Amino acid sequence: MTVKKNVFDVLNAKLRMLDPAGVLERGYSITFKDRKVVKNASELRSGDRILTKFARGEAESLVE
Repeated sequence: MTVKKNVFDVLNAKLRMLDPAGVLERGYSITFKDRKVVKNASELRSGDRILTKFARGEAESLVE
């Protein structure tokens, strides 16, 4: 039983590291444009409105 519990704990910790909420808690943010994740700055143009989500809250911005 102990080996199974250890394996479970390790896998659970790995899953938590990948959880988007966990990523935000570590200080990262996720930026959206038109409800899609922005993966590259080249996707943005002057005048675009974007939404950035943080662990606690969000901010709307206008790209210049």
